[in-house]
Amino acid sequence: MTRLKLSLDVLHKLRSMPYDTYLRSMCGIISQYQILYQGQLWERASALIEETLALTGTAINSGREASAETAGDLLERWTAWLDLDGDGPPPGNQIPGLLNAFFTCCSMAAELAGVVEPYEGSDRCTMPFTDHPAIRHPGPDIDPKDPLDQMLFRVRDLTPDTEQKLQRANLGSARLIIFGDLGSEVPHT
Repeated sequence: MTRLKLSLDVLHKLRSMPYDTYLRSMCGIISQYQILYQGQLWERASALIEETLALTGTAINSGREASAETAGDLLERWTAWLDLDGDGPPPGNQIPGLLNAFFTCCSMAAELAGVVEPYEGSDRCTMPFTDHPAIRHPGPDIDPKDPLDQMLFRVRDLTPDTEQKLQRANLGSARLIIFGDLGSEVPHT
């Protein structure tokens, strides 16, 4: 199986979920990124990630509209920090997958702000290998030992029972429901 095929399978899985379950899944994915990159996140990035998780929780509990204004502010701060309007490389571009984690959070802020359609925040999380140095062509085989590929497999393989657990889960347990004991090995280069 290629990484492209796996990522498309995950994208289909996420977009087929009820919206609240999808949001909980995205919280789990973002929390898993925190674990994968612990010790490598700048203080500012950690704060923005925490705000993204909290805002997603607000959207789950009160509806996407309730978080829209705050999400717009968060999106502006993600955009500024990632220097999306500038000429320099974004922070984190030297660590495989980290830039993608940042863009996943930025995409979620855009989704919650109503800048993009519901479910579009999932587009970045399905491509954690886009800045992976091993990916130079659109279809290499996956590496079952790569933590980023393992994340995608866990999401792709969610069962209906697991999705039901996610529907009832608090945000703090979403990561454990999806990823369980998945290790915290930093993605290899």
